[in-house]
Amino acid sequence: VDGDRSVPTLEQVVGSWRDDDGAIYKITMDESGWSCSASIERQDGRRYEARETIKCYADGGLCWADAYFLEPVEGDGSSICWTSIKSGRGFWWESVPDQGAFVVTRSTLQALLAQMVGQWKDEECSVYNVTMDDSGDSCTVEIQRPDGRTRVSKGLLKYSTKMESVMWGRSYYLDVQGAGDVVWVHTGQGKSFRWLLVHKSWAQANLEKLVGTWQDQDENLYTVTLDSPAISCSVQLDRLDGMSRHLQSMLKADSDAKCIWWGAGYSVELAPGWPEVLHWTPSKASKGKQIWQRCSNC
Repeated sequence: VDGDRSVPTLEQVVGSWRDDDGAIYKITMDESGWSCSASIERQDGRRYEARETIKCYADGGLCWADAYFLEPVEGDGSSICWTSIKSGRGFWWESVPDQGAFVVTRSTLQALLAQMVGQWKDEECSVYNVTMDDSGDSCTVEIQRPDGRTRVSKGLLKYSTKMESVMWGRSYYLDVQGAGDVVWVHTGQGKSFRWLLVHKSWAQANLEKLVGTWQDQDENLYTVTLDSPAISCSVQLDRLDGMSRHLQSMLKADSDAKCIWWGAGYSVELAPGWPEVLHWTPSKASKGKQIWQRCSNC
């Protein structure tokens, strides 16, 4: 471990984080500089504030509510582990990056729509099951009302270049409030409605980042699609020499190791944010590294 990162500091926890249950923690530094406060939002929509909940130990390190201590922060600091002082059980936080500029190509469009795949619930307890269509250009929504009525709307969610947003039909556009929290805003005077993500596993959240088309150092193309259930991705390989292969469920998430496996031979650890380059590390030293670049003009 880097010596500067061996003892956790308050600066390392400031920002937005997501735990394995989908709860969001927004951590801010207190004026004193000796503690941090947390704004917490659970998956069911409950929110509460925890003032001065993260503090520095006198001999270094951090504690949460005098019940958990923070393990030394490793790597790029995008994953941190809090360990219970009483039980020794740990729970992980994953960094939630700020949304940067999004340039729409077919590849990034597929990845953007993949972010909507999953189960959502509105404030009136209707449930929305979103699945990616075979075309990769739209999503189908199954709507389950509290009274038991069910309706399926094929191709309901699409990206509009005019609105520069994902659209619900022609009347609503998507406004992202935060991780797992979106609002559908009416283009006119109609009523908006909010969705909260019911649950999205670490595996699905990270596999979604791979959806789209990639090019390796030999100019071979890899088109990645999310499988259903969202525990793996399939890959369409189009080689430069004209040969093509469909690799079913080739990419799989390892939630324990926090990495994605390409078969059994290569793995990659994803940094926070939107990956543009993937560095696949071989499991055997005899194999060379593979580098994928997101293909913006495919």
